[in-house]
Amino acid sequence: MKKYIDFASNNGFNALLVEGWNIGWEDWVGNQKDNVFDFVTPYPDFDVQEIIVMQPVKGIKMIMHHETSGSIRNYERRIDNAYQFMLDNGYNAVKSGYVGNIVPRGEHSFWTVGRKPFLVCRDKSSRL
Repeated sequence: MKKYIDFASNNGFNALLVEGWNIGWEDWVGNQKDNVFDFVTPYPDFDVQEIIVMQPVKGIKMIMHHETSGSIRNYERRIDNAYQFMLDNGYNAVKSGYVGNIVPRGEHSFWTVGRKPFLVCRDKSSRL
């Protein structure tokens, strides 16, 4: 991570988003799994404590990435812990991804469209 933070800092970026930081990326694409990511468990090579220390020194803010793998219900089940993890570790912005068929529906239905206001309100109440 250090080399990416250094690159961002040395090239005038003020923020950095990293995908694939959390456990679960091995086999989720196209498998429509409902319980892939927990949004709080990093891979061993993603040192959250080191990143906390480096952010102010390098003038970089980290942007959290939450890939839902299309499982909106899993994200909603875990969102409170995920946002608390962010706050505890100096993240104040999140990019959520919805790659894959939406679980449980398999398409972008009225059910999935109705979830967006829930997430926006959740972001505001979590101070993100």
